[in-house]
Order: sequence, then structure tokens, then C-alpha cells
Amino acid sequence: LTVAMLLAACAQTPDFQRPAAPIPDSWPKNWPTSSDGEAVRDAAKTHWRAFFTDPQLQALIELALDNNRDLRIAAARVLEARAQYGVVRADELPTISALGMGNSTRTPADLNSSGAATTSSRFDASLSTVSYEFDFWGRLANLSESARLSYLATEEARKAVQISLVAAVASGYLALVADAELLDLTRQTLTTREESLR
Repeated sequence: LTVAMLLAACAQTPDFQRPAAPIPDSWPKNWPTSSDGEAVRDAAKTHWRAFFTDPQLQALIELALDNNRDLRIAAARVLEARAQYGVVRADELPTISALGMGNSTRTPADLNSSGAATTSSRFDASLSTVSYEFDFWGRLANLSESARLSYLATEEARKAVQISLVAAVASGYLALVADAELLDLTRQTLTTREESLR
């Protein structure tokens, strides 16, 4: 009866239900699709090299990705979140405390009664405690799931920083190319006007 009451009192965490996203469930009617109705290009899975094909722009994006501090910080946070997830998951395993110690003593010949130098060594090893926490109420499982979701969120944040950086570099590059073309067009117009004036 006591065990039944204890099990009935165990707190269970409800399953996470993803809230409905405020976006349409399907692609627009005029979006290009394949014969099976799937979208031709999934933007989340498209690598930036496949999208930006200009070699000079690709070189600039590579340079920005290699040298951007914000992206390095985001990558370090991903590693930190992954390590924290590993630490939290380790709490679900049994804990064993062990102690090892070694000692080496040398006695010189002039202090030894036998007249020869001696070395004595001693090694000790002990197993002090073994413990395991039964996760009746789901505390460890919930902490582990929370750390996993935090790790995944950090990874997605790193991807968002990378996408923003690629977009900023591409936008600046395209603005530079547009300005160069506008300058060239202005020079051609100036030449034409000067010829007309002559």
C-alpha cells in the first residue's frame, strides 16, 4: 500500500506540446514544387555556396566566417552547452569515488644500517563510496532533457549568427557591385553628354 501511494504521488512532467507557429502550413500556390509536391529548394538545408556562386563573394564570405569574433563566441557557447549536457547526463549514472596514492622514499647509504642506499615504495588504492540516485520523480531526466534542449537552442543560435553574417557580407558586396555599375553608367553618361556638347 505504501509503495502504491508513493508511486501515485510521483510527479510526472507533461510532454512538451509545440505551440502553433504563426506561419502558413503550406507553401504559396506559385512556389515551385517537384512532381511529388515537395518544395524544390529547402532554404534551411541550402548551403550558402550553392546560393552565392560568385567566386569573389564566396572568398569574402569565407574570410568573414573565419575571422568573425561573434561567430567564434557562438561556436564556443555551443561547445559549452554540449559539455554541460554531458555533465548533466553523467548524473544519471552511478557515482564511484576512488582514491589512489603512491609514495616513494629513498634512504641514503650513510643513514642506512646496511650501508647501502635503499628505495622503498608504497601504493594505496581505496574505493570509498558508490552511489546511485533512483530517478522516481523524473528530476534527472528533466534536467537532462533541459540541457539537451539548451544545447540544441545554442546550436541553432550559432547557425542564426552564421546566416546573419553571410547575409550581411552578401548584402554589402551586392551594394558595392551595384554602386560600381552605377558609377560606370554615370561615367558613360558623362562621356555621352560631353560628346553631345561638342
